[in-house]
Amino acid sequence: MGRSASHRFAFLKTVFFFVSLLLANQSLAAPKDPLSLGAIVSLSGDAARNGRNWLEGAELAIDELNQSGVGVRLVVEDDATVPGKVATAFVKLATVDKVSGIIGGTWDFLAESAFPLAKQYRTPFITPTNPVEILSAAARSNQWVFTNGLSLSAEEQVLRQFLKMKAIRSVGLVYINVPYGISHADLLRKIAKDSGIDVLTDTQISYEGFHDAIKLAALRIFQKKPELVLVVLNYEGVDLLLRELAVRHSTPLVVMPHTLKEAYDFAEKPDRYGRAYGIYPKYASNDFDKTFLNKFNRAPYDYAAAGYDATMFMANLALRRGSGDLSGVKVVYEGVTGMHAIPAADRSVVSTRAAIMSVVDGRLQEFSLE
Repeated sequence: MGRSASHRFAFLKTVFFFVSLLLANQSLAAPKDPLSLGAIVSLSGDAARNGRNWLEGAELAIDELNQSGVGVRLVVEDDATVPGKVATAFVKLATVDKVSGIIGGTWDFLAESAFPLAKQYRTPFITPTNPVEILSAAARSNQWVFTNGLSLSAEEQVLRQFLKMKAIRSVGLVYINVPYGISHADLLRKIAKDSGIDVLTDTQISYEGFHDAIKLAALRIFQKKPELVLVVLNYEGVDLLLRELAVRHSTPLVVMPHTLKEAYDFAEKPDRYGRAYGIYPKYASNDFDKTFLNKFNRAPYDYAAAGYDATMFMANLALRRGSGDLSGVKVVYEGVTGMHAIPAADRSVVSTRAAIMSVVDGRLQEFSLE
């Protein structure tokens, strides 16, 4: 993957930051007990693969923090992809475990369940998977809520470049009927309108029982023949759609946010991914994949880097904040996915950049837009 800076250097700067922080202010001296952070993760249910994905990044961050001399423990709760369990887990972490901050919200509706509780219990909460543009109005006005997920504006920039480079004249849409899917569909419609591109198919898929709907979407694509299809589904849905298109010998370009490598690995016949592309965060670090590989014996999936950065950011915030509120607290952390900082203009703590990726010889590789 094309990455522009050294993760090892970023780690050393993180170590230096924490050591300097602890020495510079007596009130920020390392506590006798480890700093406690919470993680509300989808370890079961439909979002389980994405949940484990970002949790692994969080676990890597915890390892590095402890190696740097800043004792941190991560208390993990499984939300089972159920909003009600997010709420139960949040209350437990805030009142029983008394964590200094919480990472979570694997999918959009899970994150929204945590946002009001962050304010109620005055516990900072960051979601590593959701773009700032899909946060509710209440979340955007909530000082205890943050996101470092890849923004739609970053995705828009590379998607416009990709469509122009490929001289695309017609597109199709297949997307899940949740805010994440709907917002991406709106984004492509906007780009298409601006660029004079025809939208030939537009299929919204219900969150439950989507198999038949995906097959119907594939049939419509085969009939209308758009040159490119934006697909916003989980990895199983993506692979089912590509399988149905392959059966019909329909080969449009397919672009998807985040799920390309997971779908590719899930596929029984990955050769059908030859014209498939993914939109991913562009790393500001060259060695994150290597560091992750050393710990987990495989390359990371998409949300791992954001999970790592969210955990590092939350540890920074917890040490800066102490036991007070967030007014006047300033944090600057240079992460794998970009520079994280508060105060911020909105609830996004990082200005993310995006990259178009393809799978080459089973590995993600950045597609050049120049």
